[in-house]
Amino acid sequence: MVPQDLILVPGFGFDVFGNRIGSGAGYYDRFFESNPQLNRWGIGFHQQFHHQELAHSSHDVRMQAIVTESGFFPAKKVES
Repeated sequence: MVPQDLILVPGFGFDVFGNRIGSGAGYYDRFFESNPQLNRWGIGFHQQFHHQELAHSSHDVRMQAIVTESGFFPAKKVES
């Protein structure tokens, strides 16, 4: 079932933890910081999905899942 308040977010790359490589302007990060109730899924091609953690900043908002033509991938929890 697809959540009602769902935003599909494009990107250049995603990892299994929900990190996203975008265009670098921080638009989506700021939007999600002020709208934390929204569900956020990354959308892209499977070749853009990485099993190793991508470089990211502390202000980056992680995706909750990644959707590709190969399937649906819930983001893994990050160990503290």
